[in-house]
Amino acid sequence: MRPVLTIAVVALVVAGAVAAVAVTSDDEADDATPTAAETSEIARGDIVEQVEIEGVLARTALLTISHTGAGGTVTWVPEPGAVLDDGDTAYEIEGAPVVVLRADTPLWRPLEVGVDDGDDVEALERALVENGFDPDGAITVDGSYSSATAAAVERWQDAAGLEASGEVRPGEVVVVPTAGRVDAALVDVGDVVAGGPILTLTEPGHVVEADTPVDLLDDLAAGLPVTVRFTDRSTLDSTIAAVESQPSGEHRLVVPVDGEPVPELTGAPVDVVIDLVRAEDELLVTVEAIVRTEGEGYAVRLTEGDGVRLVAVAVVATDGRVVAVTGDVEPGDVVVVS
Repeated sequence: MRPVLTIAVVALVVAGAVAAVAVTSDDEADDATPTAAETSEIARGDIVEQVEIEGVLARTALLTISHTGAGGTVTWVPEPGAVLDDGDTAYEIEGAPVVVLRADTPLWRPLEVGVDDGDDVEALERALVENGFDPDGAITVDGSYSSATAAAVERWQDAAGLEASGEVRPGEVVVVPTAGRVDAALVDVGDVVAGGPILTLTEPGHVVEADTPVDLLDDLAAGLPVTVRFTDRSTLDSTIAAVESQPSGEHRLVVPVDGEPVPELTGAPVDVVIDLVRAEDELLVTVEAIVRTEGEGYAVRLTEGDGVRLVAVAVVATDGRVVAVTGDVEPGDVVVVS
């Protein structure tokens, strides 16, 4: 991956203006002979450093779907790129569909009225409610498989094209925590399986993955707004999802790019553009206005009538062109810049 490119930009900077003022060198007295010089007005504003980090479009692995029911011949598998969500057919064995159930706990036993209470029942109830199969609000999400649960299961089975038995059995459904995109089919139509992996899924959307420069680790965190820029110069606004530590000791920046068409293929290079505020609502002067004083201090040459006065300032931040300062100056003051 190529090095990070850093670009500095500044907001609310007042441009310099040429005027005839009296200028003295740093060590001259106030009554020294003046010369004409360029001046600039102090303004209040921000210094924003814009960094561009190069990354690539990728997809995040979600899970592998395995068959847990009776063995048989595979009669259908989805094409790579298909998105599987609640009620969709994941694959078919002997012509019988194995249907997706979106829940957060795997199905490991038959579930029906009278089964012992458990977390798997609670996960099923929650999924049925969240997916709209309990329109009357009859289900109490408590891990107990009630007649209301069975009725909601029948509605879900009917919508999925299954026999509406009110019972859910392993091998007839596959449980996924969220919608997933088929990355690859691990079996072909005609294969005879007794169990084992059938499909691999990824998250539906793309993410940008990028190596994070060490000097930016303190600046980057989940939730920070960013802009993703594609090679055709189109952009998409997003936020950092994570800054992940890698076994190598490096850190990976992860930025989702969901919700809009992505004009690139997986593996394509993209840029992550981030605005980092280095100074906010500070007094800004051009870098040419800053002079060094004895003791490694800094000052500006403030114009007063036909003369100038050296005023000590402290440097808050700079982008190499503009400097944020504090001191006995204020917006509107005119300083010498040459």
